[in-house]
Amino acid sequence: ANMSVWDFVDRPFKDLVGGLKAETIMEKKKQEKVEDASSTNNKNSEFQITSGTYFSGGGLVDYALKGVIDSQFAVEIDEKIAGVYETNNGKHVFNDDVRNFDPSKYKGKVDYFHASPVCKNFSGANNKGGEQPLDIMTAEAVAKALKTIKPKAFTLGNVAGYQNSEAMNLSVKALDELGYIHDDPSKCTYNSADFGAATSRERIMMRAVRNDVMDKLPPIGEKEKAQSWDDALKQAGIDINSLPEKPFPNGGHMIKALQKKLGDL
Repeated sequence: ANMSVWDFVDRPFKDLVGGLKAETIMEKKKQEKVEDASSTNNKNSEFQITSGTYFSGGGLVDYALKGVIDSQFAVEIDEKIAGVYETNNGKHVFNDDVRNFDPSKYKGKVDYFHASPVCKNFSGANNKGGEQPLDIMTAEAVAKALKTIKPKAFTLGNVAGYQNSEAMNLSVKALDELGYIHDDPSKCTYNSADFGAATSRERIMMRAVRNDVMDKLPPIGEKEKAQSWDDALKQAGIDINSLPEKPFPNGGHMIKALQKKLGDL
């Protein structure tokens, strides 16, 4: 195939993770003769990159790569949100705590692993935040999954405040012990507005790849001007002035909120 997996992904994610090429991963997979695991969706995928996610939420990462990846598992602790994931991506989601999940059955069977640990204790919106024992324990679960599954590629996403946490250090330490090539943890915080998105949100996106798959990480894509919400909605065929002004609990209105607090929405 001449097409990259990242041709299918929205711009910010595509640019930040864009160099982990499908062709490279698939060629290594052929060399290792890894037997494809069964899956409930994406049977017609051209690339069939097997994947798994922790703290999976509604499954946006999986959804962005739908038709390209073959999702083997997703772990989401919130029952209702796990239900949203199932609606979006399939029945391979486990409504469970990552600390209880056993990744051993996926050893050698998952090419790409993504984790987005709970961020509320590190969010700038939480002035009572601060790292908690639960953050360390869930990070230990991520490290365990890395050491067990040994995926070809891994990404970790979180709010900027997660960067200097002991929890993130645990993931980095596991990657180093396993010989992964990865981004500098102090230099992998990006603003989606710098990649053409209609929102201003700083997020960590740390990329890692096994050193037998690639010998270095590619550069990040070039920055481009952010879209306004007006432009983004127009591209989607929506007139912002036609939206109903339903009040929020704080007394604000939808259109005013769209114009003033774009990133939060």
